[in-house]
Amino acid sequence: MSQTVADARPRTRQPVPFPPLVDLVVAKPTSGDAGFDRCEPRGPRIVGVCDHITAGEMSIEGYAAFFGIDGERGRDALVDTVIGRDGRIGLLNDWRDPKRGGTRAGWANGGSNGLEGPGVEFVARLGATAINQRLVSKEHVARSGQRLTDAQIAASIALDTAVLDAAGVRWHEYPRRNDLGIAVRYGHKHFATKGCPEDVFMGIVPVLDREVLAILTRYQTGSTNPDRPAPAPVPVPPKSPGWPERLFGALMRTMPDGTRRMYPYDPKGPISVAWLARCRKEGLWPTAGEWYTVGTKHFISFSNGWVLYSPRIDDYVNWRWVDRVDLVAEGLVAA
Repeated sequence: MSQTVADARPRTRQPVPFPPLVDLVVAKPTSGDAGFDRCEPRGPRIVGVCDHITAGEMSIEGYAAFFGIDGERGRDALVDTVIGRDGRIGLLNDWRDPKRGGTRAGWANGGSNGLEGPGVEFVARLGATAINQRLVSKEHVARSGQRLTDAQIAASIALDTAVLDAAGVRWHEYPRRNDLGIAVRYGHKHFATKGCPEDVFMGIVPVLDREVLAILTRYQTGSTNPDRPAPAPVPVPPKSPGWPERLFGALMRTMPDGTRRMYPYDPKGPISVAWLARCRKEGLWPTAGEWYTVGTKHFISFSNGWVLYSPRIDDYVNWRWVDRVDLVAEGLVAA
Protein backbone atom coordinates (compact mmCIF):
# COMPACT_ATOMS: atom_id res chain seq x y z
CA MET A 1 0.00 0.00 0.00
CA SER A 2 1.36 3.42 -0.96
CA GLN A 3 2.15 5.92 1.77
CA THR A 4 0.07 9.05 2.08
CA VAL A 5 1.66 12.49 2.13
CA ALA A 6 0.96 12.68 5.87
CA ASP A 7 3.09 9.65 6.72
CA ALA A 8 5.87 10.28 4.20
CA ARG A 9 7.88 11.87 7.04
CA PRO A 10 7.50 9.65 10.14
CA ARG A 11 7.06 11.63 13.36
CA THR A 12 9.67 9.58 15.22
CA ARG A 13 12.39 9.68 12.58
CA GLN A 14 15.88 11.03 13.28
CA PRO A 15 16.94 14.19 11.43
CA VAL A 16 19.82 14.01 8.98
CA PRO A 17 22.92 14.95 11.02
CA PHE A 18 25.14 17.81 9.94
CA PRO A 19 28.65 16.79 8.88
CA PRO A 20 31.55 18.11 10.99
CA LEU A 21 31.82 21.89 10.59
CA VAL A 22 35.08 23.65 11.46
CA ASP A 23 34.09 26.68 13.55
CA LEU A 24 35.53 29.69 11.70
CA VAL A 25 32.68 32.20 12.21
CA VAL A 26 34.13 35.54 11.14
CA ALA A 27 33.87 39.00 12.65
CA LYS A 28 32.71 41.80 10.34
CA PRO A 29 32.63 45.60 10.54
CA THR A 30 29.79 46.94 12.68
CA SER A 31 29.12 50.00 10.52
CA GLY A 32 29.18 50.86 6.83
CA ASP A 33 29.56 48.24 4.13
CA ALA A 34 30.29 44.85 5.62
CA GLY A 35 29.40 42.34 2.89
CA PHE A 36 26.02 41.40 4.37
CA ASP A 37 22.55 42.70 5.17
CA ARG A 38 20.87 42.43 8.56
CA CYS A 39 17.71 40.35 8.50
CA GLU A 40 15.33 38.28 10.59
CA PRO A 41 16.80 35.01 11.92
CA ARG A 42 17.52 32.91 8.84
CA GLY A 43 17.45 29.43 10.34
CA PRO A 44 13.67 28.81 10.26
CA ARG A 45 13.38 30.41 6.81
CA ILE A 46 16.06 28.50 4.86
CA VAL A 47 14.64 26.79 1.77
CA GLY A 48 17.71 25.58 -0.15
CA VAL A 49 21.38 25.91 -1.07
CA CYS A 50 23.46 27.83 -3.60
CA ASP A 51 26.81 26.53 -4.90
CA HIS A 52 29.93 28.54 -5.80
CA ILE A 53 33.65 28.07 -6.39
CA THR A 54 36.35 30.25 -4.84
CA ALA A 55 38.50 30.74 -7.98
CA GLY A 56 41.46 30.23 -5.62
CA GLU A 57 43.12 27.45 -3.63
CA MET A 58 43.61 28.62 -0.05
CA SER A 59 42.74 26.52 2.97
CA ILE A 60 39.41 27.01 4.70
CA GLU A 61 41.28 28.93 7.42
CA GLY A 62 42.74 31.15 4.72
CA TYR A 63 39.27 31.94 3.41
CA ALA A 64 38.04 32.72 6.91
CA ALA A 65 40.75 35.38 7.11
CA PHE A 66 39.95 36.49 3.55
CA PHE A 67 36.30 37.20 4.46
CA GLY A 68 37.07 38.38 8.00
CA ILE A 69 37.08 41.93 9.30
CA ASP A 70 40.66 42.67 8.19
CA GLY A 71 40.60 40.50 5.06
CA GLU A 72 40.53 41.46 1.39
CA ARG A 73 36.76 40.83 1.23
CA GLY A 74 36.05 41.96 4.78
CA ARG A 75 33.75 44.78 3.69
CA ASP A 76 32.11 43.55 0.50
CA ALA A 77 31.41 39.81 0.81
CA LEU A 78 30.41 37.04 3.19
CA VAL A 79 29.69 33.35 2.60
CA ASP A 80 28.14 30.80 4.96
CA THR A 81 30.45 27.84 4.28
CA VAL A 82 33.69 26.94 2.46
CA ILE A 83 34.47 23.35 1.47
CA GLY A 84 38.20 22.71 1.19
CA ARG A 85 40.03 20.41 -1.19
CA ASP A 86 40.52 18.06 1.77
CA GLY A 87 36.75 17.85 2.37
CA ARG A 88 36.76 19.91 5.56
CA ILE A 89 33.85 22.36 5.80
CA GLY A 90 34.54 25.78 7.23
CA LEU A 91 31.59 27.49 8.94
CA LEU A 92 32.12 31.22 8.37
CA ASN A 93 28.56 32.37 9.09
CA ASP A 94 26.21 30.19 11.13
CA TRP A 95 22.76 30.76 9.63
CA ARG A 96 21.24 28.57 12.35
CA ASP A 97 22.28 30.72 15.33
CA PRO A 98 21.18 34.39 15.56
CA LYS A 99 24.14 35.09 17.86
CA ARG A 100 26.73 33.67 15.46
CA GLY A 101 25.66 35.07 12.11
CA GLY A 102 22.06 33.94 11.84
CA THR A 103 20.88 37.51 11.26
CA ARG A 104 23.57 38.19 8.63
CA ALA A 105 22.61 37.56 4.99
CA GLY A 106 25.96 37.55 3.19
CA TRP A 107 26.12 38.84 -0.36
CA ALA A 108 27.62 35.58 -1.69
CA ASN A 109 24.64 34.46 -3.80
CA GLY A 110 24.41 37.77 -5.67
CA GLY A 111 21.50 39.95 -6.74
CA SER A 112 18.63 39.41 -9.15
CA ASN A 113 20.05 41.19 -12.21
CA GLY A 114 20.85 37.99 -14.12
CA LEU A 115 17.91 35.67 -13.47
CA GLU A 116 17.77 32.48 -15.46
CA GLY A 117 16.43 28.95 -15.17
CA PRO A 118 15.02 28.17 -11.70
CA GLY A 119 16.17 31.56 -10.45
CA VAL A 120 13.26 33.13 -12.33
CA GLU A 121 10.59 31.27 -10.39
CA PHE A 122 12.54 31.57 -7.12
CA VAL A 123 12.45 35.37 -7.21
CA ALA A 124 8.88 35.35 -8.50
CA ARG A 125 7.77 33.34 -5.48
CA LEU A 126 10.01 34.62 -2.66
CA GLY A 127 11.43 37.96 -3.82
CA ALA A 128 14.99 39.11 -4.48
CA THR A 129 15.99 39.44 -0.81
CA ALA A 130 15.45 35.70 -0.37
CA ILE A 131 18.43 34.94 -2.62
CA ASN A 132 20.84 35.66 0.21
CA GLN A 133 18.53 35.35 3.20
CA ARG A 134 16.92 31.97 2.48
CA LEU A 135 19.65 30.01 0.66
CA VAL A 136 22.74 28.63 2.43
CA SER A 137 25.81 29.68 0.41
CA LYS A 138 28.50 27.06 -0.23
CA GLU A 139 31.93 27.91 -1.64
CA HIS A 140 33.98 25.02 -3.02
CA VAL A 141 37.74 25.60 -3.19
CA ALA A 142 38.50 25.22 -6.90
CA ARG A 143 39.49 27.08 -10.04
CA SER A 144 37.77 26.99 -13.41
CA GLY A 145 38.54 23.71 -15.13
CA GLN A 146 39.65 22.06 -11.88
CA ARG A 147 37.66 19.00 -10.84
CA LEU A 148 36.25 18.89 -7.32
CA THR A 149 37.93 16.24 -5.19
CA ASP A 150 36.05 13.16 -4.04
CA ALA A 151 36.30 14.51 -0.48
CA GLN A 152 34.70 17.80 -1.55
CA ILE A 153 31.87 16.07 -3.38
CA ALA A 154 31.13 13.86 -0.36
CA ALA A 155 31.20 16.87 1.99
CA SER A 156 28.95 18.89 -0.32
CA ILE A 157 26.42 16.06 -0.44
CA ALA A 158 26.45 15.67 3.35
CA LEU A 159 25.97 19.41 3.89
CA ASP A 160 23.18 19.66 1.31
CA THR A 161 21.29 16.77 2.81
CA ALA A 162 21.42 18.14 6.35
CA VAL A 163 20.42 21.67 5.26
CA LEU A 164 17.54 20.48 3.09
CA ASP A 165 16.21 18.02 5.65
CA ALA A 166 16.25 20.72 8.34
CA ALA A 167 14.45 23.03 5.89
CA GLY A 168 11.60 20.54 5.48
CA VAL A 169 12.39 19.34 1.95
CA ARG A 170 10.63 15.99 1.50
CA TRP A 171 12.33 13.10 -0.27
CA HIS A 172 9.50 12.53 -2.76
CA GLU A 173 9.64 16.19 -3.92
CA TYR A 174 13.44 16.63 -4.19
CA PRO A 175 14.95 18.55 -6.03
CA ARG A 176 11.91 20.80 -5.62
CA ARG A 177 9.70 22.03 -2.84
CA ASN A 178 6.15 21.80 -4.13
CA ASP A 179 4.46 23.91 -1.46
CA LEU A 180 6.56 26.90 -2.55
CA GLY A 181 6.83 25.98 -6.23
CA ILE A 182 10.62 26.32 -6.30
CA ALA A 183 13.79 24.29 -6.76
CA VAL A 184 16.00 23.78 -3.70
CA ARG A 185 19.46 23.74 -5.35
CA TYR A 186 20.91 26.72 -7.24
CA GLY A 187 24.11 28.00 -8.78
CA HIS A 188 25.38 31.56 -8.73
CA LYS A 189 24.53 31.93 -12.43
CA HIS A 190 20.81 31.50 -11.73
CA PHE A 191 20.72 34.92 -10.07
CA ALA A 192 23.68 37.08 -11.06
CA THR A 193 25.01 38.27 -14.41
CA LYS A 194 28.47 36.98 -13.51
CA GLY A 195 28.25 33.46 -12.18
CA CYS A 196 30.89 31.09 -10.88
CA PRO A 197 32.39 28.96 -13.66
CA GLU A 198 29.90 26.16 -14.25
CA ASP A 199 32.46 23.76 -15.74
CA VAL A 200 33.47 22.66 -12.23
CA PHE A 201 29.98 21.27 -11.62
CA MET A 202 29.32 19.86 -15.09
CA GLY A 203 28.82 16.12 -14.94
CA ILE A 204 28.55 15.88 -11.15
CA VAL A 205 25.13 17.47 -10.60
CA PRO A 206 23.35 14.16 -11.39
CA VAL A 207 25.64 12.47 -8.84
CA LEU A 208 24.88 15.11 -6.22
CA ASP A 209 21.14 14.83 -6.84
CA ARG A 210 21.18 11.03 -6.75
CA GLU A 211 23.08 10.84 -3.48
CA VAL A 212 21.15 13.61 -1.74
CA LEU A 213 17.87 11.95 -2.72
CA ALA A 214 19.08 8.56 -1.46
CA ILE A 215 20.06 9.97 1.95
CA LEU A 216 16.85 11.99 2.35
CA THR A 217 14.82 8.91 1.45
CA ARG A 218 16.63 6.67 3.91
CA TYR A 219 16.37 9.07 6.85
CA GLN A 220 12.81 10.21 6.19
CA THR A 221 11.27 6.80 5.45
CA GLY A 222 13.61 4.20 6.95
CA SER A 223 13.71 2.50 3.57
CA THR A 224 15.88 2.60 0.44
CA ASN A 225 12.92 1.93 -1.85
CA PRO A 226 9.70 3.29 -0.34
CA ASP A 227 6.41 3.68 -2.12
CA ARG A 228 5.72 7.15 -3.44
CA PRO A 229 3.06 9.10 -1.53
CA ALA A 230 -0.38 9.26 -3.06
CA PRO A 231 -0.97 12.52 -4.97
CA ALA A 232 -2.83 15.29 -3.20
CA PRO A 233 -6.58 15.63 -3.89
CA VAL A 234 -7.33 17.54 -7.08
CA PRO A 235 -8.95 20.93 -6.37
CA VAL A 236 -12.17 21.56 -8.29
CA PRO A 237 -12.81 25.12 -9.51
CA PRO A 238 -16.15 26.75 -8.73
CA LYS A 239 -18.79 26.54 -11.43
CA SER A 240 -19.89 30.15 -11.24
CA PRO A 241 -19.52 33.06 -13.67
CA GLY A 242 -16.04 34.51 -13.77
CA TRP A 243 -14.26 31.55 -12.16
CA PRO A 244 -11.32 31.44 -14.63
CA GLU A 245 -10.59 35.11 -13.93
CA ARG A 246 -10.63 34.61 -10.15
CA LEU A 247 -8.41 31.53 -10.26
CA PHE A 248 -5.93 33.03 -12.73
CA GLY A 249 -5.50 36.18 -10.67
CA ALA A 250 -3.19 38.73 -12.28
CA LEU A 251 0.13 38.23 -14.06
CA MET A 252 2.74 40.83 -13.13
CA ARG A 253 5.35 41.90 -15.67
CA THR A 254 8.46 43.98 -15.10
CA MET A 255 8.90 46.20 -18.15
CA PRO A 256 12.31 47.17 -19.59
CA ASP A 257 12.08 50.59 -17.92
CA GLY A 258 11.50 48.98 -14.51
CA THR A 259 7.78 49.78 -14.27
CA ARG A 260 5.28 47.05 -13.40
CA ARG A 261 2.28 46.11 -15.51
CA MET A 262 -0.61 43.83 -14.55
CA TYR A 263 -2.13 41.35 -17.01
CA PRO A 264 -5.49 39.89 -15.91
CA TYR A 265 -7.05 36.78 -17.39
CA ASP A 266 -7.74 37.18 -21.14
CA PRO A 267 -9.98 34.45 -22.64
CA LYS A 268 -8.38 35.04 -26.06
CA GLY A 269 -4.80 35.62 -24.94
CA PRO A 270 -2.23 32.85 -25.62
CA ILE A 271 -1.01 32.78 -22.02
CA SER A 272 -4.49 32.48 -20.54
CA VAL A 273 -5.53 29.91 -23.16
CA ALA A 274 -2.45 27.75 -22.46
CA TRP A 275 -3.06 28.02 -18.69
CA LEU A 276 -6.73 27.03 -18.93
CA ALA A 277 -5.99 24.06 -21.22
CA ARG A 278 -3.35 22.66 -18.87
CA CYS A 279 -5.50 23.30 -15.79
CA ARG A 280 -8.37 21.32 -17.29
CA LYS A 281 -6.05 18.52 -18.36
CA GLU A 282 -4.26 18.11 -15.01
CA GLY A 283 -6.97 19.24 -12.62
CA LEU A 284 -4.73 21.85 -11.00
CA TRP A 285 -5.50 25.59 -10.86
CA PRO A 286 -2.40 27.60 -9.91
CA THR A 287 -2.51 31.38 -9.90
CA ALA A 288 -0.38 33.47 -12.26
CA GLY A 289 2.92 34.74 -10.90
CA GLU A 290 5.53 36.82 -12.71
CA TRP A 291 6.40 37.50 -16.34
CA TYR A 292 10.18 37.71 -16.67
CA THR A 293 12.33 38.46 -19.70
CA VAL A 294 15.81 36.92 -19.71
CA GLY A 295 17.66 38.12 -22.79
CA THR A 296 15.21 37.47 -25.61
CA LYS A 297 13.42 34.68 -23.75
CA HIS A 298 10.14 35.03 -21.86
CA PHE A 299 9.11 33.05 -18.77
CA ILE A 300 5.73 33.02 -17.05
CA SER A 301 5.74 31.48 -13.57
CA PHE A 302 2.74 30.03 -11.74
CA SER A 303 2.22 29.38 -8.03
CA ASN A 304 2.81 25.62 -8.25
CA GLY A 305 6.05 25.82 -10.24
CA TRP A 306 4.69 25.60 -13.79
CA VAL A 307 6.73 27.65 -16.25
CA LEU A 308 5.42 28.84 -19.62
CA TYR A 309 8.11 29.81 -22.11
CA SER A 310 8.49 31.74 -25.36
CA PRO A 311 11.89 31.76 -27.10
CA ARG A 312 11.89 35.21 -28.71
CA ILE A 313 10.83 38.70 -27.81
CA ASP A 314 8.81 38.97 -31.01
CA ASP A 315 7.10 35.57 -30.68
CA TYR A 316 4.21 35.79 -28.24
CA VAL A 317 2.16 33.08 -29.96
CA ASN A 318 4.29 29.97 -29.70
CA TRP A 319 4.27 29.65 -25.92
CA ARG A 320 5.05 26.19 -24.55
CA TRP A 321 5.35 24.56 -21.16
CA VAL A 322 8.89 23.71 -20.06
CA ASP A 323 10.22 21.26 -17.50
CA ARG A 324 13.77 20.57 -16.35
CA VAL A 325 14.63 18.57 -19.49
CA ASP A 326 13.58 21.49 -21.68
CA LEU A 327 15.45 24.02 -19.58
CA VAL A 328 18.61 21.91 -19.82
CA ALA A 329 18.19 21.78 -23.60
CA GLU A 330 17.88 25.57 -23.66
CA GLY A 331 21.06 25.88 -21.63
CA LEU A 332 19.20 27.56 -18.76
CA VAL A 333 20.01 25.00 -16.06
CA ALA A 334 22.86 22.55 -15.63
CA ALA A 335 22.37 19.00 -16.84
